[in-house]
Amino acid sequence: MSTTEELIKATVNADGSATVIIEGKTHEFTADNEAAARAQTVELVSSHAKKEGSVVRAVMHDSQGSWPVKVHPNGTVETDTRNPPQRREKPARRRADSPITHVATTEPLFDRDIRLNRQIT
Repeated sequence: MSTTEELIKATVNADGSATVIIEGKTHEFTADNEAAARAQTVELVSSHAKKEGSVVRAVMHDSQGSWPVKVHPNGTVETDTRNPPQRREKPARRRADSPITHVATTEPLFDRDIRLNRQIT
């Protein structure tokens, strides 16, 4: 059984809303809760697999994380081991530019005492 190469992207939110992108077309709907939205998402994707006549690959995102899966025409969902799980990437943290508020004007105590051959007690 072949697997189509078009990757389907699905996002299910905790409030029951969901977005599924299949072949560039966005499908949006709202269910009573996250579990119901997840079930509707699988139904939509498996319907597409049935239309294609083969297993389809998808990445499912929900409040618990992201998983690559294969969805069969009969509705069976299995982990897609071909691709590792995707992590939601956080934007790189950047430090805000801030003015210099302190500049050390002396050497650290330890280095200065070694240079002066002093023993630190």
